[in-house]
Amino acid sequence: MITPNASFITFGVPFTTNEYGFRDRPTIPSAPNMFRILCLGDSVTYGTGVSNQETFPNQLEAMLQQRAGSSMPIDVINAGVSAYNIRNIRAQLQGTIDAFRPNVVVYTFVENDLDDSLSAVPSGDLIFYDPAKPLDAAFIYGSFAPHWMMQKKRLDDAAGGLGIMNRYNQWRNAVPDIAPPLGLGGHHEARSRWAWIGRELQAMRDLCLQRGASFSVMIFGTRNHSEPVNRKCIQICNSLGIPVCSTLPVFDHHTYMAEYSLGYDSHCNPLGCRMMADRVFSFLEDQKVLPPACMRPPSDRRIYTEVMDEPAIDRMEQQYLQAPTEITLVDGAGIIGVFGGIDPQGRMARNCLFRLGGAGNVIEVDSNSLYATPQAPQTLSARIEGGSPSVAVVVPAQVSRIAFAVPEVYWNQQIEIELIAGGPSNIPPPEQRVQGAMPTTVALHRLARAWR
Repeated sequence: MITPNASFITFGVPFTTNEYGFRDRPTIPSAPNMFRILCLGDSVTYGTGVSNQETFPNQLEAMLQQRAGSSMPIDVINAGVSAYNIRNIRAQLQGTIDAFRPNVVVYTFVENDLDDSLSAVPSGDLIFYDPAKPLDAAFIYGSFAPHWMMQKKRLDDAAGGLGIMNRYNQWRNAVPDIAPPLGLGGHHEARSRWAWIGRELQAMRDLCLQRGASFSVMIFGTRNHSEPVNRKCIQICNSLGIPVCSTLPVFDHHTYMAEYSLGYDSHCNPLGCRMMADRVFSFLEDQKVLPPACMRPPSDRRIYTEVMDEPAIDRMEQQYLQAPTEITLVDGAGIIGVFGGIDPQGRMARNCLFRLGGAGNVIEVDSNSLYATPQAPQTLSARIEGGSPSVAVVVPAQVSRIAFAVPEVYWNQQIEIELIAGGPSNIPPPEQRVQGAMPTTVALHRLARAWR
């Protein structure tokens, strides 16, 4: 959680937290005639880059209170925390629902909620670490390519004195304008992640039902870009009987940055937050979960229509799934195919995950050991499409090429590969991991499909 009762500045904007560490005023006690909404989510809910009152939960509260007038108090709690994923968010709900006793819970899903969990180190800072995995396991990003390029720019520019805005613009222009591949396709990791999303959504739904609160999901995304991921989330919500809407009727990918974002960052500006607040307002009205005093007449409501063009979404998803046939870590070519587990210097954690397109009966891996000793060699094995790991191969001290056989059924298909390192590893202390350091085992230089 964020430090309670604190004040600080982020993106040049003053931030304050209440006794729960939320970006909100001090929590007011529940009252018999109070109507309370609990908003859960990550930085989109938290309101990165805007003032406390400009966040969409606070703007929603103002809209509802204006409508209700003096007939009843309205309390919308902003429980969003930047960088939280769905596991963190579900835990947030578990820890607060009995104290807040909300009438309605709204979870704003963002694509990077598919990422691994963040955990706190003794200093209270969050690091990329999943407590369900070993300390030297990789953190798998849904948006690894831009993150990797930002890290590499940071290393390359360390002595160059470039300003943060120049650096941001450089990496932004260098990253292809496509969705991260983690949540798309029928590959093992995507199936596993969406099954996990389903379990967490079901747990939140059941917890709300047990406490007499309604539970809804709003998906944050932009039209002409986010539909493939939105479709997967909507399918899961429908299967669980969870009401769901999206921001697709509000935001278009081609105009969002200019009209509704901060401009220097993709989070919502105050107008974008207001549009999100109105979207939630209309969504809750459609569900008839608001008290009559808050309901607007149809003439005062904006009409939002969710349109899902299935053939267009299929074409978009295929475009996003174009994995590279080769990845070279020296210059970052093909890095869009990497999900995570490889740092900007080409060193991998205990495992790494990537996708390769094209065709071939082997995966070629150019690598060398970093921490091997005669008594403890370092090895690599490969797991393809979630199958059994291959036989481990010793990694020499000099850069060498290792080949892993691809099952015949995948010779002409895009494949997902997990490399697994054995032997010694280097695990940075927490203070270094807070700065972005990750565990390392062997160095990778090139990954490619090939025929042998």
